[in-house]
Amino acid sequence: MIRLFRVTGRSMLPTLEDGDFFLAWRVRDPAKLAPGTIVRLDHPHFGPMVKRLAGFCGPETARLASDGQTGADHADLGDVSVHAITHRLLLRIPKRR
Repeated sequence: MIRLFRVTGRSMLPTLEDGDFFLAWRVRDPAKLAPGTIVRLDHPHFGPMVKRLAGFCGPETARLASDGQTGADHADLGDVSVHAITHRLLLRIPKRR
């Protein structure tokens, strides 16, 4: 299933800007995602967010990173259950200028 999401915040600059939209595909098996993939997840403490999958810490946990200098990364977010990952980015739709 494909969904449309709106980016809020600057943590993924320059890849995604505040106000951009992106199409994302529902993830059925997060373990099959490649490191470097941009994902949407429901973080257990911080809620919905968009991050880059930095890698896996085991079969059930993932590490996340921000592209921008202002965003939370693994040190802030900790290891996250792969089941928190809900979607992977398919297409960025830049905001209108």
